[in-house]
Amino acid sequence: MQKTKKEGDFEMLEAMYDFTGTIAHTLSFKRGDNFIFHSASNLKRNWWSVIDSLGKIGYIPSNYVSINKVSKGKMLEFITYAIEELDNEILKVGGTEKRLDVMRELNLKKQEILDSKQKTNSIKDKHAGTRQLKNSTTLNEDLVKKTEDQNPPLAMRVSVSETKFPDGKSAEINLDGKNTSNITPHSAYLLIQQVRNQTGLSFEGSRIAVGVVAEGFLELLPSNCVPSLESFLELLQNEIIPTSAIIDDTQDAQNLCQILTHLTNARGDAQQRSWHLWDDEATIKKNITQLSSILSNADPMISKRVFKKNNFDDVLMLVDYYQMEDRSSIRQLLVQAFAVMCTLDKVIINLLLNSVLPMELGREMQSNFASRCKLSKPALLLAMIFSTGEAMPITHLDQLGVDFVKMILEVIELERGSEIADKMLTLILSYNLQFKHKSSANVIIQALQEVTCAKTFSEKVLLLINREEDPLAKLKAHECPCHSVLKLLKDLFSNTATADLFYTNDVKVLIDIVVRQITDLPPNNKKRTEYLELCKLILYCCDSLAFEHRLSELKNVFYHILKDEVPPVEKDKSIVLEITEALPKIFE
Repeated sequence: MQKTKKEGDFEMLEAMYDFTGTIAHTLSFKRGDNFIFHSASNLKRNWWSVIDSLGKIGYIPSNYVSINKVSKGKMLEFITYAIEELDNEILKVGGTEKRLDVMRELNLKKQEILDSKQKTNSIKDKHAGTRQLKNSTTLNEDLVKKTEDQNPPLAMRVSVSETKFPDGKSAEINLDGKNTSNITPHSAYLLIQQVRNQTGLSFEGSRIAVGVVAEGFLELLPSNCVPSLESFLELLQNEIIPTSAIIDDTQDAQNLCQILTHLTNARGDAQQRSWHLWDDEATIKKNITQLSSILSNADPMISKRVFKKNNFDDVLMLVDYYQMEDRSSIRQLLVQAFAVMCTLDKVIINLLLNSVLPMELGREMQSNFASRCKLSKPALLLAMIFSTGEAMPITHLDQLGVDFVKMILEVIELERGSEIADKMLTLILSYNLQFKHKSSANVIIQALQEVTCAKTFSEKVLLLINREEDPLAKLKAHECPCHSVLKLLKDLFSNTATADLFYTNDVKVLIDIVVRQITDLPPNNKKRTEYLELCKLILYCCDSLAFEHRLSELKNVFYHILKDEVPPVEKDKSIVLEITEALPKIFE
């Protein structure tokens, strides 16, 4: 049985010397740097798998470090800092499965330390299922967002004297365990909203903060209060669905309605005159910034409720305003607001897709081709809008046709090592979902047929498929209809001209990846079928020199699928039969 850890029982590694990692998966470090053991590590004699203070996992030589016993406070400080650093990294470059696994592990370790605080056995037993609130990393996101916002959210500017606290008897909570009837989901929801109004934390961050305080009261208050606190913690664990009246009465809903009214008036002013009241720019920018802040941090149910009340007309109003407004600073802020809206409801994505916004974004990107910094946000917004794969109006091709795609490809080649190239590739992957496999109308394939070089593009696509990453999954929009990288590769290798963009060595690497996936993935796995389809296209399209180094393994796995697999997977068998019949000399 694992003993409860006491102060000084926590193990931390400290570097005794500097070390430069020259081997894959090793970490470099300086003397005095600290680490903790990775929970999934195998402690070998010479190398240990650890997590450093930046939240990175890797191996370090065991003879370069010492194992020290540290206090709970120091361990908590280390883990909290690692979580914050990793959170920042995820916000910048996206959350790979590996990073998210480390985040989960660090949060689990942190919770275990917090739970190791001495309690009576009865309280420990009762709260085993309610100790950890979901999404505890949201507090770190709040801190990052605060540093990025130029203006504080409206909720931050509500003074204590202005906040309406329940008075007298209505505010009284009977903590006697025999009566918990006054602790309702609605009272819990209102308390979370009060914390948000006073602190400026996000709704989720406020929920966690309330839970932390409630858990602290378990130790401070008499035992007869425990049942009430338990009931309250259970409410926080579950989704609270407030009534429409409660939502409409929240500070966020009222502020959101007020901001949308101001922006509707601004749109009306822009519509009625061809010149600007330049002194209104600061006010408009402030309103849009606060709009994005509320949409990002408020309870999503509030934002959805406000938009739905007017049948989402406010979304289209903002699109109209974006089209009319020619001040770049305001247009950029509107793009940010649209991106947040896309995460709220698929209906909003559908409205934006069928509006003039995609064409306006395409026009803006082409106008700002020389100013790379102005391409990033419109590109990501377009990627979010296209990410559902829902068909756009055919008229969008007037602005988003072959020339537009060629411009994106040119940016990818010119900005090889920059972040903007990755964002442009994300847009290509998302836009490609608009077109069915082997569609003659696919402007992505048409554009690639016309370019003479796509070296950076092909390398980046191979890197993504090797890592099994889909950049669209990192967009905080809605679920994608398929793996966008796999679809793009299948489209590319359905056409000889676009397949020729990949060098022989590139195809060899791709065949290595495909063989690995077909071998490792289990039967009846949809992804295995997709990799078999990709394999078929590569074998049909490319010279045998590109896959002869894996021919023996291909024959073995094909034979297994055809003869040995029980029960057989008919779809996979059909693909393998097509390959062997089309290439009898190779697969005899």
